[in-house]
Amino acid sequence: VLAEYDFMKLFEKLYLVLKKGGVSSTNFIISFLSTLFVLNKTLGGFDLKVSTLNYNDYNDLRSFISKTMNDYDEDYQNQLFTFVVNIKNNLSFFEKNIGNKGNLLVSKIKKRLNITNLNSNLETILLRKICISFFKYENQILKVKNIPIGKSDEKLLSLLDNILKELGFKLFFHDKISIVSILKKIMIEHNKDMVKDVLLLFNEVTISDDYYLKNNLKVKAPDINFHIEPGFLYKLNTTIYNRKYNLILSDESYIYQNVKLLNSYNYLNILNLVDNHILEEVLKSLNL
Repeated sequence: VLAEYDFMKLFEKLYLVLKKGGVSSTNFIISFLSTLFVLNKTLGGFDLKVSTLNYNDYNDLRSFISKTMNDYDEDYQNQLFTFVVNIKNNLSFFEKNIGNKGNLLVSKIKKRLNITNLNSNLETILLRKICISFFKYENQILKVKNIPIGKSDEKLLSLLDNILKELGFKLFFHDKISIVSILKKIMIEHNKDMVKDVLLLFNEVTISDDYYLKNNLKVKAPDINFHIEPGFLYKLNTTIYNRKYNLILSDESYIYQNVKLLNSYNYLNILNLVDNHILEEVLKSLNL
């Protein structure tokens, strides 16, 4: 019975252990270790060891856990120790079976998205999320939440569903949507060089002197050249501008497909439109 356990006390001790190990105390990690504690009590927990690691190199951490977690049984202490060491080494902290399934799914996704050299940090984030999702599904840890879904989400969700079906894997819908969110970020980051020159067309007279906007765009997107010009110039040089710029944003609606409507002068809104444009173009190239 969950009421028998003092989770606040457990949270405090887990925080100390994670801090000692140099691991961030995210909500998921604390939740996972709390779940591991319960499963250890009821099902005996899991074998999280990785054959390529020498855990004796971390005896100082083992001693700290033994002292800090002395109110908890030795099996849980050992699993906690293994978990923290794995995380420190950017390795999967799940059972081998889940890790293998996660690696296989990541490999299939990269192939379908035509991604050859994925940033290692992004790949680690994707792999961990996928492994978390498999762990939750296999242990029936269900989270229900109302999530709005856009067209790009639907396309990537369909792709993910097809891969899962092909591999004979299943995941909860909420976790599939979370994976899709990471995939969107990966596709945008992996194809940033698709947009180098962006034209901002404004009918607002003062916007051309908005140095706050210009400076923020330069800081947040240093690899993109943003040019600000009054809207009437585009009407005079449509063909030239369409060839010169990868993306054109305007606060006025145009009939041209390559001009996207900008609803505000906020730099975050501008950068969001750039990201959405990249995502749309990548999905088109993949026939999604």
